Amino acid sequence: MITTLLLTLAAAQPIPFDAARWTLVGHGATNMVYLERPSLFIDNGVSLLRDSSFGDGTIEFDIALHGHASFAGLLFRAADDNNAELIYVRPQRSRQWDALQYTPLFDGSEAWQLYSGDGYTAAAELPLNRWVHVRLVVGGYAARVFVDRAPEPQLVISDLKRPWARGQVGVWGRFGGVNFANLVVSPAPTAAPPARVEAPVAPGVISTWELSPVFDAAKVGFDRVPDVLSRPGRSVARLTRGPVLSRAWRRARRQSSRSRRCEARTNRRSGSTDRHADGAVLQADLIA
Repeated sequence: MITTLLLTLAAAQPIPFDAARWTLVGHGATNMVYLERPSLFIDNGVSLLRDSSFGDGTIEFDIALHGHASFAGLLFRAADDNNAELIYVRPQRSRQWDALQYTPLFDGSEAWQLYSGDGYTAAAELPLNRWVHVRLVVGGYAARVFVDRAPEPQLVISDLKRPWARGQVGVWGRFGGVNFANLVVSPAPTAAPPARVEAPVAPGVISTWELSPVFDAAKVGFDRVPDVLSRPGRSVARLTRGPVLSRAWRRARRQSSRSRRCEARTNRRSGSTDRHADGAVLQADLIA
């Protein structure tokens, strides 16, 4: 009981924005005193809290918005800066239907265009040039966002898209529009919820694809496109509860290609005549 109480009290303290606790991905993060509070300013990037592990619970923080078109938010359950749940504000859209936004990040894709409307966007007043409190409450596959100490959540998310997992917490900014202060992370001692039962794909929805080799459309005549597409491709499927991200498959293929190139160079330096390795590299070069 005493241990639990101490942990709870420790978790309730604001986390300082010092370099020893945070990993910056991007550029332009600066510690400063702003509006009489120690804070972190982010120009373009993500700052991840090292050794954080958050699944369910509450995250609270203060933001000071500067007023120009920009975006500022929080990553949670982050596997890394490219794979996380993300909530953010658009100060230039204060009081509008999309002032608040939820989107999952899959392989770095901020697919906010696909996640819009109830459960993804909501209106909220976003005052400028003063500290605004934001509270995020997460449980299972749902979350609620309270802005400026509102008694009721402005944004209610009933279907977080990524699989449930504990992950890092991070602050996120685009176009230098925000300072962050008073971040408090209070994880709840919960276990993973039951796995979701995926709804069957509705008739007519395309969920599996054949991803063609890469080709330069400017150099291939329209009458030759079918020939290009007849080369060996790759079958891909949508991510669980997410979109098909062709660049993720391409990145994996390019990484595989680079690995095979390195292996081939090593073989050549050692005098190996492994033609199969060279052929694999040639094939990867053509299709990656």
